[in-house]
Amino acid sequence: PILGAALALGLAALPWWRVASARNQRVRRFEQQFPEALDMMVRSLRAGHGVSAAFKLVASEMPLPIAVEFARCFDEHNLGVDFRVAVENLTKRVPNNLDLRIFAMSVVLQHETGGNLVEILEQIAYTIRERYKFYGKLAALTAEGKVSGTILAALPILVTIVISMTNS
Repeated sequence: PILGAALALGLAALPWWRVASARNQRVRRFEQQFPEALDMMVRSLRAGHGVSAAFKLVASEMPLPIAVEFARCFDEHNLGVDFRVAVENLTKRVPNNLDLRIFAMSVVLQHETGGNLVEILEQIAYTIRERYKFYGKLAALTAEGKVSGTILAALPILVTIVISMTNS
């Protein structure tokens, strides 16, 4: 009975784990595509299109999942939802993404007060790319230490096994 209950709990947690894993993978793909989407919006704005047209361009030209989120935002705005609310809904659909929140605040602020949105979006994209470069370098530098620690942790066990095999 105890084994059955433990197995039932494990199997009950499996769908939750699968959904959480899929959500995290989708958020990671969104984060990876976000700088390119910002660059596309910058090009659209430089060509003379409005912010709404830039959202539509990202929705039609970028791959999933970022295209879906920008399409939803564009559609909400076209259906009469206030621009600020549509952009806030975008940030709610992609939780825990601070870059998207900065983008949303910048776009809403520029929409309400004016300013150079092109320069702001370029700077956000640059910052995101530089952060990814830093995290890549950090992972490479810490990987050597992790491998060294693993080898040093396994060394006493391996030496014990080798000594016991040679003494037999």
